[in-house]
Amino acid sequence: MDEIIDIKVLFVEDEPIIRNSIERTLSLLVKKVYSAKDGIEALEMFKNNKIDLVITDIRMPHMDGLTLIEKLRENNIEIPIIIVSAYNEIEYLHKAIDLKVDNFINKPIKIVNLIGLISEISKNIIRSKDFLIKKRELEHYRQAIEYTNLVVRISKEGKILSVNNELKEYFQRGINQKNEITLLEELLDLKYIDELLETTKKFKIYNKTIPLTYHEGKYTVIITAFASIFDDENFISEITIMFNNITQILKEKDEIIKQLYTDTLTFLPNRQKLFYDIENKYKDVGLLIVDIDSFFKFNHIYGFDIGDEILKQLAILLKNYCSNEKEYILYKGESDHFIILSKDKKNFHEKIVNEFAQRIIQDIQNHTFNLKDNLYTNISITIGASFTGEKDLFTEATLASNIAKMSKKSFKYFNESDDLKEDFKNNLNTQFKIKKAIDDGLIVNYYQPIVDADGEVLKYESLIRMCDPDNPNVVLEPAAFLPIAKQSKNYPLLTKKVIDTVFKDGMKFKHHFSINISFEDIENPEITFYLESMLQKHKNFDLTIELLETEGLKDIEKTIKFCNIMKSYGVKIAIDDFGAGYSNFIYFHDIPIDTLKIDGSLVKRVHEYRGHMLLDAIVRFAKNLGIITIAEFVEDEKTLEKLKKIGVDYFQGYYFSKPKPLSELE
Repeated sequence: MDEIIDIKVLFVEDEPIIRNSIERTLSLLVKKVYSAKDGIEALEMFKNNKIDLVITDIRMPHMDGLTLIEKLRENNIEIPIIIVSAYNEIEYLHKAIDLKVDNFINKPIKIVNLIGLISEISKNIIRSKDFLIKKRELEHYRQAIEYTNLVVRISKEGKILSVNNELKEYFQRGINQKNEITLLEELLDLKYIDELLETTKKFKIYNKTIPLTYHEGKYTVIITAFASIFDDENFISEITIMFNNITQILKEKDEIIKQLYTDTLTFLPNRQKLFYDIENKYKDVGLLIVDIDSFFKFNHIYGFDIGDEILKQLAILLKNYCSNEKEYILYKGESDHFIILSKDKKNFHEKIVNEFAQRIIQDIQNHTFNLKDNLYTNISITIGASFTGEKDLFTEATLASNIAKMSKKSFKYFNESDDLKEDFKNNLNTQFKIKKAIDDGLIVNYYQPIVDADGEVLKYESLIRMCDPDNPNVVLEPAAFLPIAKQSKNYPLLTKKVIDTVFKDGMKFKHHFSINISFEDIENPEITFYLESMLQKHKNFDLTIELLETEGLKDIEKTIKFCNIMKSYGVKIAIDDFGAGYSNFIYFHDIPIDTLKIDGSLVKRVHEYRGHMLLDAIVRFAKNLGIITIAEFVEDEKTLEKLKKIGVDYFQGYYFSKPKPLSELE
């Protein structure tokens, strides 16, 4: 870090070695670090010091982390809190979510992750501090208004008796000084004069903020009037009127409010303005949250200037969809988020929202962003929407956006029946299970044989399975955990585990094996390096790598490079699930393919005329290129015989064997 972050952090940890180590590290990052060994000591430190951020362990003697958080929340302390957790603390973490903990970090603490988390949270803390400073400025202006008095004395009939010099200076600038204010009507509308006289005659104080026009000048004033002098018979003889000219103060106040509610980069109203508008101006509204996919990569690769330029250009594009202010208002949210507020109830229907969102998504995807120095780029976005009219509208739209990203969709409409909040908690629970399974050795390889026409086993395909950490006798299929793992840093660990086990089992079992590699693996250099290291260590290992055709081989250049590296080690390349996606025959020209695995959805149609003809064409095409064919999902003898006649080389499916652990193969 180039600069010390101007925040004060309280770190709570009962282990002295960890506490002292983290305290020393944090002292290089933030202005001040306080450390405590348990919740009781932390509470005392919190009372005696101004703390901006709390980082606490869960399990501690005397008072644990959750009890500490409860104590802070009981006093309405909305301080950001980071929980330090182990993977066996799922129940605690669910409770932590309910206590509105800002984030979690896993044990053992990785300093790089902790620094990144603190840096991100500190931005919000500093923004909140700035917001409080502006609010205090507004309070000072309010006090100044109370002390500013310009005085006029009038008779009980309303005739001006005297005007003080301060009032003359305010209302006679640029006017010939000989023009004295002689009539109250020159300053006030008759209706206010009548109200004022009626109120003061009853011995009451008249106080009102009114517009005032005097000789081309327009002002806003607070007038306070009261009976000030009485005659001998105790009747009112004189009334004092105090004018507080708040015109300039209101202008300055409006300017400060405008600054508070405006994003400085895009000049759009910001998230605070959105919350204010929902609370005070608009009821029964809908929200769409627009989130740029992988925006951090632009900042990381090209720098923040390019990232800012993308945000400014996207703001201009999105404004086009909000040009009708009777229906839509565009706001700038945190980081790379934009928010569209819909005021018109007719837009709340899910079909209309979906069409509106898809139009935006397609237009943004088709737009080329022209950046500096002849740099051009395209972006994609994800949109989450909520039109329920509930108090939690923003949270619901945010959850919808998060779930859309997890499921690799571009749009999600929040629906109470979807129970997205529960899904989010379930996903979190699954992530912890995956990590625990990795740590406890519960990630296992199952193997399914690939056979020739005579039923002889030629090789085995390795298929990942996870034993449930809560019940290791239950073996989970990939669909139960792999999609969620791909959204986290655990996914490369799973791939490495599969690779490691295949090489270990292969050396023991002396057979040819194949493994599945996804595009996430291909674009991760860590996986390529790991595969290379294993191939260098185990020379002449008989391995096939299966690439998933359903992923469309997203980046053909990266895929070609990866395949060429693997081929240099003697690895064979197979295209898996061929025919399940939008099969692209350019693969066969650019990628050194050895084997084509025909997807089960086609194999099952071999008994139909069109299915038979399609399979026959694929097999003949492959043979002309010298590519071996394997039919997947062969489940009965009738299907096998049909495939043999077509000329399929090898076969795989439950007809021969279901996937089994290595122990059952032996």
